[in-house]
Amino acid sequence: MTTKANLPLTNTSSVPIVLSEMEHEYEIEYKGRIVRCKTADAAARLLAVLEQEDVSKDTMTWTPNDFTEFTERIQLRQRKLLARLLEYGSTTWLSAEKLCDLLGIRGNQALAGVLSGVTKVALSLDIDPRRIYLQTTRFKEGKPYRLYRVASGFLRAATEHEWPSKKDLEALDE
Repeated sequence: MTTKANLPLTNTSSVPIVLSEMEHEYEIEYKGRIVRCKTADAAARLLAVLEQEDVSKDTMTWTPNDFTEFTERIQLRQRKLLARLLEYGSTTWLSAEKLCDLLGIRGNQALAGVLSGVTKVALSLDIDPRRIYLQTTRFKEGKPYRLYRVASGFLRAATEHEWPSKKDLEALDE
């Protein structure tokens, strides 16, 4: 192959390429979305803000009315789930497997159904579910590993209201 100037082109030809300055980006996945920052400092600041947002919901206080209305609306399985999380406190993360064992349910799908019930009742009352429990996902050998804990604000409210009582954890006779 030759060019117009009849100069042969070979694999060793030098072609000057002007590259724009490349930017290093830091990516943070948050609630299923990717956020990109140009600097490590910006990424650290963003993480601090996001963590503070989660902490503020985690520690938010409950009004007596909100707490009572929420706990009266959830079903027995949801009450038992929250009772187990309350037993371990707001600093201990429980694996999905451990929660399933404690509740006597089989598998993540059944656990997801119980958690969904908590979330639906919370949202129907305009309560952020993170005020009740927190979930995080870690990866172990490439597989998701979910962990749960009770929110500290919910733990305080439950203690103040002496909830759940033994009666709260019994099936209602209909």
